[in-house]
Order: sequence, then C-alpha cells, then structure tokens
Amino acid sequence: MEIINICPKCSCLGVEVDIKVLENIIKQEKKDHILYKCRYLICTSPLCNISYFSDGNFFTTDDLKFPIWFKDKSMNSPICYCSNLTRGEIIEAVKKGKSIVHQSHIF
Repeated sequence: MEIINICPKCSCLGVEVDIKVLENIIKQEKKDHILYKCRYLICTSPLCNISYFSDGNFFTTDDLKFPIWFKDKSMNSPICYCSNLTRGEIIEAVKKGKSIVHQSHIF
C-alpha cells in the first residue's frame, strides 16, 4: 500500500491522527466507511472540504459531528473539544481579562 501524505483534493500536507479521533468525530451514519487498517491524516488546508483521508478513502467536513476549528471560522466553532470551548467563548473571555481555560467559562 502506498503511503500518501498529501490531501487527494488540494495537495496540502496531511498530519497523522489516531483512529480514535475518527471514531469520535465522524457522524454515526458514516462510521462504516472508516478503514481500520489504514493510517488517517487530517488535511491542513482551511479552504479544503476534505477533513480526514487515507489511501483511497476520505471524509469531508460534512461527515463530521463537529467542525474542525481551522476549517470553520464561525464563533460557535469548538476550539477545545474536551472542554467544549468555542472560538466566541475564548474571545469573550480574553476581552474580560480571563487568562486560563477554566476561567473562560466564568464570564
């Protein structure tokens, strides 16, 4: 199997991700398309609609439960999935002088 490190659509570099990322972010109806024997990468282009790809397989941004922060510039885009912080919440927290993550929910 050939190892592909560039996005099949935009030719930008991909960064390898753990298969657990796909298990958590891909919509339920698309999970059957995950190829567990493949290595997956995330497309690093903010302009490309390919989110994750492997050799011969890819998922688009429409296949995701949550947007990828650098591909979605909206204020509701999650920046931190673990703490569910959005871009807008972080901007508001900084405007109010908060400096650490757990403080950003207290504004």
